[in-house]
This record gives sequence, C-alpha cells and structure tokens, in this order.
Amino acid sequence: MRPQQLHATEITSSSFRLAWPPLLTADAGYYVLELVPSAQPGAARRQQLPGNATDWTWAGLNPDTDYDAALVPESNVHLLRPQHLRVRTRPAEAGPGVGDPESGAGPAPTRPVARPAPEEAGPERIIISHARPRSLRVSWAPALGAAAALGYHVQFGPLEGGAAQSVEVPAGRNCTTLQGLAPGTAYLVTVTAAFRSGRESALSAKACTPDGPRPRPRPVPRAPTPGAASREL
Repeated sequence: MRPQQLHATEITSSSFRLAWPPLLTADAGYYVLELVPSAQPGAARRQQLPGNATDWTWAGLNPDTDYDAALVPESNVHLLRPQHLRVRTRPAEAGPGVGDPESGAGPAPTRPVARPAPEEAGPERIIISHARPRSLRVSWAPALGAAAALGYHVQFGPLEGGAAQSVEVPAGRNCTTLQGLAPGTAYLVTVTAAFRSGRESALSAKACTPDGPRPRPRPVPRAPTPGAASREL
C-alpha cells in the first residue's frame, strides 16, 4: 500500500472506517471527506475534519451497497491531490440456515469490499505556461472526451488569501487561459473533472505571475551653468 493511500477498514453492513497517513497538521489546513452512494450521486454526505485527523467512521449506511469516498486535503501550504476509493458495505446478516454448517448450506460468498475506480481517473498532471503579469495558461492531462466527462471546473485564487474565481471548460478540451490576474502573485489552481456518474476528481497546482514592467524614471531637467548663460549674452 502506498504511503499516502486512503483505505477502508472495519467494514460492516452499515458502516466502515476510513484511514489515511498524516498529510497535514492542525495549523496547515483541514480535510473535507465526501461520501456518495454510487447509484445515488445526489445523496452526498460531507464532513470537515482538522488537519491532524487520520481517520473517520461513516455510519448509518445501507447494506450491500457501493459507496464512493473522497478525501480532499485543503491547504495553502501543501499541494496535495484528493484521494478516491470505492467501498462496498457487507450484505445484511443472513437469517438462520444461510451459511449455517448444520443446515447443509455452504458459506456465504464473499465480495470485494474496497476497490478504486480507475475508469474515472481525473487530471494527473497540470502544466502552467505562457505566464504574464496578468494572465497565464493552464493545461492538464489526460483530456477526457464527452463520453466520460461532463466538463472541467477550473478554480483559482491567491495563495495569500483573497476571492477565488472559476471558469468552466467543456469536455474534450484540456487547457484554458486565466485572465485578470495580479502581477507578482502566487495562485492555487484547481482543475476538477466532473464525470457523468456524478463523481468528481480534482488536482491542484501552484502558479505564479511575473512582476509587471517597472515604470521608467522621468528625466530630470538639468539647470544651465552660469558660464553658459554668460556666453549667450
């Protein structure tokens, strides 16, 4: 298991526990956890946790159901990708006779309980180019077609704080130019892919605009010397 991978444990028919290694600290950001039933994209649940949290238990779930879980680190100090995991709750407890050795029935079949959803992988790389004092170009890969994604949502705002802005990019395109930026400023740019299943996948990167041109100093008129004035007379 990779050091920064979200994983599920203690899976029951109505709950499971999500755990992850410490990616942030209490003073460096916070986490947003999202949980969505795969068959009901509109029934999302969200929970905000402090930056020193490393686990959370989702309860009150339906048995034998696929859930899409997401861990979104929010920080102006560390740029971390959201992590996604699909978890299936266990079937409801069977009544007498099912899986009971005395009844002659075989054991209940087992099912995989946690698996990622690679078919809906979002942006894996962000490229910043054509940086100018008041604009820059954002590109990402891979580009998803309209059959898989509805489009992209690109949000950007100053790292030091300030109002965030956003632009919408249709599916099939993988770049956009951000306008109206401030010179000499660091920005946090987040590209979110919206899938037809209702899921989203995001990736963030830091981008900096260069300083603007400095105004040229105005020439100072030179006063005539007394000797030059006397020669003119």
